[in-house]
Amino acid sequence: MDEKSLPLDSDIWKLFTEGRKYTWRADSINLSQEAARFFSETHQHRKLIRNLMALAISDNALFRTIFYDIIKDFKEDEFLACICSEINAVKNHFEMCSRLLQKYFQFAEGKQALFGTITSMESFSEKRIWLNSNSSSAAERVVCYACIKGVFGWSRFIEILNFKDDNIMKESCLLESNNLIIRDIMLHVEFSIRLYRSLDEVLDMQRTKKIIQDAVDIENQLAREILSHLSSEQLEQHGYYIQWCGDQILRKLGFPNETQIPESYRWTIESMPKRELPEDLVNE
Repeated sequence: MDEKSLPLDSDIWKLFTEGRKYTWRADSINLSQEAARFFSETHQHRKLIRNLMALAISDNALFRTIFYDIIKDFKEDEFLACICSEINAVKNHFEMCSRLLQKYFQFAEGKQALFGTITSMESFSEKRIWLNSNSSSAAERVVCYACIKGVFGWSRFIEILNFKDDNIMKESCLLESNNLIIRDIMLHVEFSIRLYRSLDEVLDMQRTKKIIQDAVDIENQLAREILSHLSSEQLEQHGYYIQWCGDQILRKLGFPNETQIPESYRWTIESMPKRELPEDLVNE
């Protein structure tokens, strides 16, 4: 791929400068009361929260794998400034999740056992296989990055967002930081889409759809393992939401999608927190 110069008035640079307005630091959030809030929850809720945090941290490894390869694809200074900003944001997410998880375990052995359980899951292993199978070109790597943030990451943190409706971890730092991370993820997905549009060589529709749908299927399988406490109807709705996340990436890349999500549920997922971003960033 030919190296490109990125004008300072480009879409990517505008998104980069917009993202800087939302910068936050994990170490600025006071966690002094977090353990007390956590241990007041039921055993089932504590297990779910620990699993979601551990998954978020584990997914971080996928991000590092793909993004350090993407750096090699885009070598101009403006591109690198944007990419490094993304890396710093994700490092901040990693630190936040790590700090929370530290509060949610009384003994280190329990945390180590949890990560062992997560990484041994078949669906988690399939994520690595999926990534390794779709990393032969810059276009594949950028689409994978969009999926890591817009399918895997988005699904993870939207589940925590639903805690608010169930009065789980009310007024906690978990919910506070989750809102910040969701906003960052929305920016990251938009960045990946605009990065993809800057490529000279892109993927055809069939190849693009397969990468995205495989990511959706893997995340749905993982959700069924992690969210086993949900009813079959709730799992079905969550599956529709994950599918919708994949469909949005496909649509933003310029391809139609043929997924049929029931109208009775579409109104719910289309009212999710995309509204928190400036309209000119999410409604293009």
